[in-house]
This record gives sequence, structure tokens and C-alpha cells, in this order.
Amino acid sequence: MATGQISRCRRLVAADLARETAEVLREIFHRFLSCAASVDVVDEND
Repeated sequence: MATGQISRCRRLVAADLARETAEVLREIFHRFLSCAASVDVVDEND
């Protein structure tokens, strides 16, 4: 495999990992928002 092919392969793998990471982070963020929306806020001054 030529050096250019290895570099291209590495870029494709890195892009794939970045895409998967973004999807996971997006899912975690949506779950966080869902949980935050369902939590009752208690005002200590009441």
C-alpha cells in the first residue's frame, strides 16, 4: 500500500470515528435535556 493510500485510509477512519463520536455526544445531550426537563426545581426560599 502506497503512503498516499495509507494517509487516505487514516483520514477515512478518523472521519468515521469523528462522526460516531458526534452521534454519541448528540444522543447523550438529548438524554440530558430530557432528564433536565423532567426534574422539578425546588426553590429553597419557599
